[in-house]
Amino acid sequence: MAKALREAFEGSAVVLTPDLPLHPKEALKEIRSIIDREHPDLLLGNSCGAFLAQMLAPVVGIPALLGNPHFKMTEFLKQRVGEHVYKAPRRDGNQRLVIDEALIEEFAELEAVQFDCCNPYYKDRVWGLFGERDSIAHFCPLFMEHYSNVFRFPGGHTPTEQEVKAWYAPLAQKMLMDCPVKEYRYFQHFKGGKYKFFHSAFDSETLERMVVYQALYGHKAYWVRPEKMFFGKVTREGRTFNRFTEVDM
Repeated sequence: MAKALREAFEGSAVVLTPDLPLHPKEALKEIRSIIDREHPDLLLGNSCGAFLAQMLAPVVGIPALLGNPHFKMTEFLKQRVGEHVYKAPRRDGNQRLVIDEALIEEFAELEAVQFDCCNPYYKDRVWGLFGERDSIAHFCPLFMEHYSNVFRFPGGHTPTEQEVKAWYAPLAQKMLMDCPVKEYRYFQHFKGGKYKFFHSAFDSETLERMVVYQALYGHKAYWVRPEKMFFGKVTREGRTFNRFTEVDM
């Protein structure tokens, strides 16, 4: 898939295709590090990669194309405990991977919160592409509980190079045109106040991700809040909703 995407966008865009760590928390950290350095315009993942991209899109403010997203990786992994080999060659030459209880538990922890940062603003900025002959992941109904744009192609779970060029690349190109990354991001607090998002930062003592943002009312004070809290949800009087909702200004 990576090779096909690079060939499809040769001369028109830079396609970053890193070998991600097997453990999802490490993979999320690696993707965030790449985003901090490279500032990409689109996230694109298939299967587990789509699972990770969905979690990140509303946090980093980047549209995402999810190919055959597998939102319940634990079910998949429990049936495959043991030693396996990566299908695609890895740059470090290590083709061995081990599925064990620790890996399954880590995915289970993320599965439980995978939609916690889902924001209404991204309902049309996260697209799903589903293979009609996918025999592994069947999560289009779950996808549609959160997002609007669904596309289908006559393929299976792992797309061929031809399918990547015929379906994934054109949709990615369309997303780049229809869903540009915004220069500035704005949010509305559930109590009504509006804020300008500046950037993500690290707490110097704990290395926790923080959000730096500014009120657009009153004295226009600057604030810092843990990223998980900023993008998370709150519950009031039996209702659960986003603490901050991204808006256009």
